[in-house]
Amino acid sequence: EVKDSGYLTAKKLNGLSETDKIAKIAPLYQQCQRDTGMLASVGLAQFCLESGYGTTDLAQNANNLHGMKCSLSGNTWSGSTWDGKSKYNKKTEEQDASGRSYYIYADFRKYPSCKESIYDRAAYFIGAIRSGTTKRYPNVNLITNAVEQVKLLKAGGYATDVNYVNKLTNIIERFNLTQYDVTKEVDYKAIAKKYQQTQPTPTPTPTGKTYTVQAGVFGSEANAKKMVAKIKSI
Repeated sequence: EVKDSGYLTAKKLNGLSETDKIAKIAPLYQQCQRDTGMLASVGLAQFCLESGYGTTDLAQNANNLHGMKCSLSGNTWSGSTWDGKSKYNKKTEEQDASGRSYYIYADFRKYPSCKESIYDRAAYFIGAIRSGTTKRYPNVNLITNAVEQVKLLKAGGYATDVNYVNKLTNIIERFNLTQYDVTKEVDYKAIAKKYQQTQPTPTPTPTGKTYTVQAGVFGSEANAKKMVAKIKSI
């Protein structure tokens, strides 16, 4: 059993409705977004899906809200809030590439409260390495669109569930979880500097208008192709 640390634990959410559980734990994900950039909406959706709103035995007995195993893809990363030794062993369902389920027993991380689980999740996504120095989820904490952040998590191999993206986005829409995002309060430049990241250039928001540009009229196909190549390189 996890001792009561005085902070929010999964057991303290028992008896609340799904909506009330989300509202109760949301401030932890919001503060984590301010500190790391990881969207609160995505974290909350994962909390709902991966811990059954805090009701799974892993959540109840280890405050592990995101199925974080002791060993994740052979990765280590800085900023982990796990003590490196507290474990909880359980049977868990996995899926292969075709969507077929199978079961394994694995050691999962055990935390004193929900906060450590939430921050360890963020640290993993930001720092996990795929190979060499290549990040598994490059700049994931600098993405400000919930759906795009979810897609990158799936692309990085975080979940084996083939329907993972749809499940999370449906939860985000169902509870309007983007209302909990505190993006305007986040200093993304400072966060990028903190984690030694290159902040991506924001994609312009479409205006609904389209524009046609005529580069000119050419006397030969070769010259026309040269101009096309020049335009594409801009």
